[in-house]
Amino acid sequence: MLFISIVFIWLVPLVSSQSRTIHHLHKPKIEWRDCRDQVPLTLDLTGLNLDNLPSTLYCGEITVPMNYAEPISAQNNITVGLAMYRPEKEPKGIVFFNPGGSDEATVFARQVAFNQTEEFSGLTDFDLMMMDVRGTYHPNPLNVSLDRYSGLMGPYPITQTEFDTLYKASTDAIQSWTDLSYPPGILEYVGTKEVIQDFESIRRALCYDTINFIGASYGSFRAAQYAAVYPNRVGNFALDSVAPHGVSLFQEAQDQIAAANRGLLRADAYCQNNNSCPFKSQGKGSIPKKVLAAAQKTPLIASYCINSTNCTSPVTASNIQVGLQNSLLGQPDFPTIFKALEQALQGDASLFAIATGDPISDTQTVWSLPLLCSDYNLGNNTFEAFRSSLEAGLKASPSNFIKWLYASLIVLPAPTEWTRLVWEQNQESGLLIRHGDDHVSIQLPSQPSSSITKEFIRTGKLPATRNETLVSVYAPGMQVRPIADPYDVPTGAIVGDVDSDS
Repeated sequence: MLFISIVFIWLVPLVSSQSRTIHHLHKPKIEWRDCRDQVPLTLDLTGLNLDNLPSTLYCGEITVPMNYAEPISAQNNITVGLAMYRPEKEPKGIVFFNPGGSDEATVFARQVAFNQTEEFSGLTDFDLMMMDVRGTYHPNPLNVSLDRYSGLMGPYPITQTEFDTLYKASTDAIQSWTDLSYPPGILEYVGTKEVIQDFESIRRALCYDTINFIGASYGSFRAAQYAAVYPNRVGNFALDSVAPHGVSLFQEAQDQIAAANRGLLRADAYCQNNNSCPFKSQGKGSIPKKVLAAAQKTPLIASYCINSTNCTSPVTASNIQVGLQNSLLGQPDFPTIFKALEQALQGDASLFAIATGDPISDTQTVWSLPLLCSDYNLGNNTFEAFRSSLEAGLKASPSNFIKWLYASLIVLPAPTEWTRLVWEQNQESGLLIRHGDDHVSIQLPSQPSSSITKEFIRTGKLPATRNETLVSVYAPGMQVRPIADPYDVPTGAIVGDVDSDS
């Protein structure tokens, strides 16, 4: 059974029967390791005693074929890292969790074991398995020349010449990944087709007949594909903030532009609902106007950059574009955005410089690109197709700000259109829509959407339908209401909005 929560989906092509047959000739085995030997970089070590690890924490590695279409051998293998939270008593089952993209999954098992998170509260009587997808972290990370990759960073190409320049930069970056990554040839085998077979290897090694799965963001793409290829191994799957199968790049662009417009208007709605917003008195629509006003004042100084090497001064209109894009992704902190605008209009754009940051400070920040590219069929990748996609999206946008914003590169996470599409294609699934912002719902344990999702994982029972202030739940076959007007959706802490000033 599949529960679609917030932005959830499943719809996928099958991998080849050859790769599945060869795969089952290999009996996988997990080699358990000392968790002190590989400490995730993103783990908060404050107050932790790594010499006295929780008995519930397990860390391991599993050696699998690099190319599942061929038998595992000395020349055809890679090692994948994983970590588990395992309860003291007999587990009630197993939950696989993938946070999406190239995020470090194994840190979550440690956070649960060290009581650093409530994200998995209600599920700690299950085995919880988190695997770092192949090509990331320990022990076989992809590598690339950051100088080569930096050619991909820049404004959205408007002319054929700009497009050709970006195309060549992309080719150079991929070649760098190919040349520098180990083992040789791995770049061809880091797609979801291989990742789900790694998941299946772990399931078999752990001797579970079926698995439950929480896939967040691009993890939903992987979970959905696993469900399609291994339907007899599927327990209860929750796909959170969906990345879809079967959607063209053209349509993805339209959906992302629509989502960008809603994100901007939601920031404006937050301002109108919050007395601390410095632009509230200027009425509805003040935020888009202030963004454009700040851009028109550029170049601006950034006092923060005087003593920092992680930002560039003066701040240009392009920096404001990128900084605002970064600020609207994931869990936007609207009060900080307002403060950045206010300071920029007063002549100091430090907060935009900080938000822009250095996007390529290390290879970990760019791993997701080759992983995702492995799953795409680009089709028509000419400048004409590229331009028509942009123009179609901009025609559908009522905001001049969005037309300006999309003059630079942007990829927004999981527009809600993608969830609805997949739910409509899966007639036995349920749909949960949280009324608020933020990318991924499982990370908000205080929200009803999170508890509803985890209850489904526990029981396999679709939740009762409802239409409440914070959440709507739809049963299979129901008619879904149109996407809400951003000004009609609640804002503030009650719906999980971040406010670093509070």
